[in-house]
Amino acid sequence: MQDIKKDGSFAQKKDSNLNTDQNKHHEIKTAFSDLSTSRRILVVSLAFFSIILFFFWGGSTKKRLSSPLNPDVDTEPLVSLNQSENNLLNADEDGDGLTDLEEENLYQTSPYLDDTDSDGVSDGDEVKNGSDPNCAEGQNCYQETIVNIDNQDSADLDNIGLSGDISDEELSQALSGKSSVETLREMLLEAGMQKEVLDSISDEDLLKSYQEVLQ
Repeated sequence: MQDIKKDGSFAQKKDSNLNTDQNKHHEIKTAFSDLSTSRRILVVSLAFFSIILFFFWGGSTKKRLSSPLNPDVDTEPLVSLNQSENNLLNADEDGDGLTDLEEENLYQTSPYLDDTDSDGVSDGDEVKNGSDPNCAEGQNCYQETIVNIDNQDSADLDNIGLSGDISDEELSQALSGKSSVETLREMLLEAGMQKEVLDSISDEDLLKSYQEVLQ
């Protein structure tokens, strides 16, 4: 009889644990279903990113812990790598006071010419003075850029799948957050979004995501 009671208690405890796990699963599923579409994408992205970070951190930690105990591990390449990275980050080929990375990625100037626009003032000094290192002093370098931008408006709309004859009123409404659900769905379809995916998103979620993008 005592064994039967023990078995019965064990079965009850097992059923209790099973019910608890089922309840937790139901709560998680309910909470996830209550999220908007944009929030679901964010949650999945963060989870995926966290997994990558976990494995990267685990591998790095294991290597750090084992390196002091392993005399065969050569730490000199790591030191050399750090020095190379610092040299690359701080490299200034033309000596104008701007690093090569800043010139190529931030100011769009030449890392090999200390005076990109040849106006007698170095790129570094022009940046310090608040002037454009790509435009010589006294010249108007922006009129042509404005014209080119105007000419490219229709081409840019075509590139994203939207009709180039969209009215100024429609663009104004879209940018001000006043577009209707019907207009948003039409624009998304024209931009290449699959109809099946778009149909699975409720009007409420669509408007909410639209407002979040504009914030």
